[in-house]
Amino acid sequence: MSLSEYPSAVDTWQTIIDGVAEASADWGNKVQDAIYQLQVTGGAGLAGGHADLDARLDYLEAIFTS
Repeated sequence: MSLSEYPSAVDTWQTIIDGVAEASADWGNKVQDAIYQLQVTGGAGLAGGHADLDARLDYLEAIFTS
């Protein structure tokens, strides 16, 4: 079961302030799941065959803005 809405939607997050708010286990699990989903979606090599991640992001931005 996936707690994160990513990649079908952007997750909403709870702001945690020291001494004021406590994070529940569900919140921590959601963070971990979101990171996992980013890793699965981005792949092990985030550069994706480009020289570095910046080059890949530039390439993807060009696709989506053209």
